[in-house]
Amino acid sequence: MLRLTQIAALLAVTACTVTDPLSCDQDNICSDPDRPFCDVDGVYEISNGIGFTCIPRPELVYCSEEAHACFDGVQYDCGKEEVTTSSVCQFGCNRAGTGCDVPGYTGIASVGDGEQVVDFDTPIIVDTNAAEIRTDAGTIPFGDAAIEPAVEGGAARLVVRVASWTTDDVNVQGGPALVILSQGDIVLNGEFDVGTSGRASQGVCGAAWGGNGSGSGFGAPGGDSGTSVGFTGVSGSARMTPLRGGCGPSGAGAVHFATQQTLRINRGFINAAGYGGTSTVSGFDGRMTAGGSGGGVLIEADKLEIARGSGITANGGSGACLPVISPSGNQTFPGNRGSKELGVTEGPDACVAGVGGGGGSPVGGDKAEGSAGGGVGRIRINTADGWTGEGLITPRPSLGTLYLQYQ
Repeated sequence: MLRLTQIAALLAVTACTVTDPLSCDQDNICSDPDRPFCDVDGVYEISNGIGFTCIPRPELVYCSEEAHACFDGVQYDCGKEEVTTSSVCQFGCNRAGTGCDVPGYTGIASVGDGEQVVDFDTPIIVDTNAAEIRTDAGTIPFGDAAIEPAVEGGAARLVVRVASWTTDDVNVQGGPALVILSQGDIVLNGEFDVGTSGRASQGVCGAAWGGNGSGSGFGAPGGDSGTSVGFTGVSGSARMTPLRGGCGPSGAGAVHFATQQTLRINRGFINAAGYGGTSTVSGFDGRMTAGGSGGGVLIEADKLEIARGSGITANGGSGACLPVISPSGNQTFPGNRGSKELGVTEGPDACVAGVGGGGGSPVGGDKAEGSAGGGVGRIRINTADGWTGEGLITPRPSLGTLYLQYQ
């Protein structure tokens, strides 16, 4: 059914036109005090899908549904037939008029063109010294936490929401990866050992898992076994979405730090280095496993500061090898965990084994007399203002831009 204004525009023959009181545009604002809001896109039900319609204030219409209404860049949270809270939207309202628009937001981190969005929930205060965090049981020495379900291509996550985070040495154990969401600064005054928490499964890693003496891959391939069957390869995404760790039985895990403020590494490393392979000897029989890949580190912060002598590592672990003289009884001889230096991770002393991938050579070394080394992991840094300092990051990280969504 055509409105009078539309009829007038079509005919254009009358001497005067009649203004539709329900119609609005840039020049004709809503004059009816009972219908003061112009639904430009016709997104509200009361407009029947017709744009540029004058309607009552949306928060008064929809609050009876105990939902959200959003217009003019303000989101209104509704209780029973009344507005309970309101907040200004950083990116304006969504097209449905139900809440704030968050471009690309899909969870803890978005996946769009290297631009990330971080969401923050009700915080708790954290200020603890050396601690062991078990992500599988959700047992941590402070605050509230919740196990989140596994996501396709990644691992389960233990998410800890905090107001601030200050720690000395931390050792993480368990299956799920650890996520720290902080509204204030994150300050690391010691070693933050990611361990194997969040290591990807063999099904997710595929050929990058390694096997038959081949090293495991993640950000770069592991070393080849030198046999006719080589299981090298890469796995995962440089954006670290979804969050996940490295590959192989000796691969390292994953951690995600997200803060509205600054992440400072004052002393020590965020250590996601892969573990060395092992050789097990019983009399004259022996078997070897290869080196594991480095894990995954995702940092999302307004600023990242790294002090001299500190840093982030996700280098690969070295291979292992059998001793020259067979020992009596069952004994295990490990390779070396990934280094905290730019170079590769050397194998054990007094034998020849594949080196683990490092900043100088991201690919794990091939098998010599021992098993092969693992490749480097992945480090992703999303910041609003870049990062500064004299610390070391190895391997070289991928970089993205961060947009923070304040709640």
